Amino acid sequence: MALLLLLLLVQLPLQLLGENTSKAAASYEIIGLFPYPGRSHYIVFDALMTELAARGHRVTVYTTFPKTNHPPNYEQVDLSACFPLPDILTVDRMAHLGSNKWHFVGDTLFRFMPTVEQLATCTPLLRLWNATSAEGDDESDKAGHRYDLMVTETFNCDLWLLFADKLRLPVIAFHSSVAHPWMRDAVAAPDHAAYMPHPYFESVAPLAFTQRLENLVFGVYARFIYRLKSQRFWDVALPPILGPSLPSIGRLLDRVDMLFLYEHSAVNGASPTVPAVAYVAGLNVKPAAPVPQVCSPHLPFSAPRCAFYLRPRTARF
Repeated sequence: MALLLLLLLVQLPLQLLGENTSKAAASYEIIGLFPYPGRSHYIVFDALMTELAARGHRVTVYTTFPKTNHPPNYEQVDLSACFPLPDILTVDRMAHLGSNKWHFVGDTLFRFMPTVEQLATCTPLLRLWNATSAEGDDESDKAGHRYDLMVTETFNCDLWLLFADKLRLPVIAFHSSVAHPWMRDAVAAPDHAAYMPHPYFESVAPLAFTQRLENLVFGVYARFIYRLKSQRFWDVALPPILGPSLPSIGRLLDRVDMLFLYEHSAVNGASPTVPAVAYVAGLNVKPAAPVPQVCSPHLPFSAPRCAFYLRPRTARF
């Protein structure tokens, strides 16, 4: 009996040590890069990064919305001084945008991009960039050589993929709403104008011929504008800031391994997809619950006058 107790006393700490070692081996070092100063965007990004930390991963988040309470394995770098929200949104402007999707994609959407001056003077991001080429110093060890994965926002520009390229990291690109036409291209996901209505339009499948035609033209137009006002712009603007011989933004899209979209088939309709696309609507809703259905005689459509609502990002009638 004494021998049995001795064996138990020796074996139990070893088992506990083994469990802890297993948990540590299963955790990852994850960097989140979210410079865009949109609070409604960041709600879902924060939910993901916080949950990753809660599950034992070490996360480092570059954000314009730092928080005071976070787990010990959750580090944050404050970017709020670098990227203030452009003061271009008013009630009248939003009402105008709601009725003019072509102007929104052709002009207003890209007014929310960071400016060249903001990026050139953002010390935390420049420190992260420069640390990847330093050897043997603390900052290099902290910022340049320890991450396993990058999660970053894809929105009106994808210049943040340069950091993943320099750090040689796999990438999850995360969009906090339904996909813009160019976003699915990064993971070769279907975006067929004949049967996948764009969310900017009120049409639903099955589409009439004129709706398919409008869908097709809008997709071509949106991709052209994105490449002109975002990809090509940053291809010219970035070398003076980050150095010569940078890969083009268009080529960097090949680094995207997964695309997270804040969509749900109950709201946005079913559509073909690929394994690299994950639909994560409701990620920020805790505890998990069914999608609420709101019914009212005042909703602007025929019976049943009901809407599904996914807070805080998406509504569909």
